[in-house]
Amino acid sequence: MARPLSVSLQEYVVDWKLLPWPIPWSEVFGRRAPLVLEIGFGNGTFLTEQGARRPERDHVGIELSWTAATHLFRRLQAAELTNVRALLGNAEELVRHNFVPGQLDEVFVNHPCPWPKSRHVERRLLARSFLALLAERMRPGAKLTVVTDHADYARWLGDELAEQSALVSCHATTEVASLPERTPTKYQLKAMVQGIPIHYFEWRKADGAAEIPVPTERAAEISMPTMTLAGAVEPAELFQGFAPQLFRERYREVEVVVKLIAVYQRPDAPVWLLECFVLEDQLQQQFALDVVLRGPSVLLKPSALGQPYPTHGVKRAVWCAARWLQSRHPALVLQYESLGLRPPAEPWPL
Repeated sequence: MARPLSVSLQEYVVDWKLLPWPIPWSEVFGRRAPLVLEIGFGNGTFLTEQGARRPERDHVGIELSWTAATHLFRRLQAAELTNVRALLGNAEELVRHNFVPGQLDEVFVNHPCPWPKSRHVERRLLARSFLALLAERMRPGAKLTVVTDHADYARWLGDELAEQSALVSCHATTEVASLPERTPTKYQLKAMVQGIPIHYFEWRKADGAAEIPVPTERAAEISMPTMTLAGAVEPAELFQGFAPQLFRERYREVEVVVKLIAVYQRPDAPVWLLECFVLEDQLQQQFALDVVLRGPSVLLKPSALGQPYPTHGVKRAVWCAARWLQSRHPALVLQYESLGLRPPAEPWPL
């Protein structure tokens, strides 16, 4: 009999919103073991098979789709596996914040979305910047395996791999035509039936790559996104005329919603709390921004209130607050920012 969904959530899903970053995986699994990651586990067949085949390893899967996760739950329950966990959310953010350098012993990416239209190429996950991030999180000698049935994507990926130095091919060529011991995924079997060639990439972290010590503390400090606007503003006028604001955009095919809800001023200091709500796929965060008037400048940063994680949406909330202030006070100019955001695809109506 299938167990209640609430039980599966507690047993298999790692609620990274509530745990320290990076996640203390030895505490999650209750042991110290080699850690393997699959990005985009789909219906969970491959991840479950890997967990059963390699019980001495701990396996983590990342997926955006809630429906896919429910399929994985049923497979893990049927196989009675205890060495598999799931992370639900954006792969780049999860890899960046939840694994320490040198931690991953192997990484699998099976049939990543090819984004076949030329105007969508920048949405492909395995760009060289993300490959560099993955390599940093892998130990020297750890293997990255990518499988695709999309010829154009395979050519693009080969170029991206060739343009970085932290990973090197396990073979004399960039890709190979087969991996004999590999268990095919659902998409791979479908492509094989249709006679579509499969492209296999087996690369490893270069032996000469510097091994980065793994922190021993429970969690590393995470830098929060901040902005500083320079310019003199009267305190009584800073948020004069404020009304709730709504901003939407798509970031790596995730719908991001930012709401600036209300603002409250501390009675004893030129400090305001700006209440915010951020929705990114299934991740919801409600928190406050500190807006601090410091002489001829305004500092904006996430407050401890709500304990937000610095995801793309939280960075965008800081940006939205700064944009609103600049729209009301043209004398305010950007002095410093640590957001690392590109402008949104469409202008935000001020």
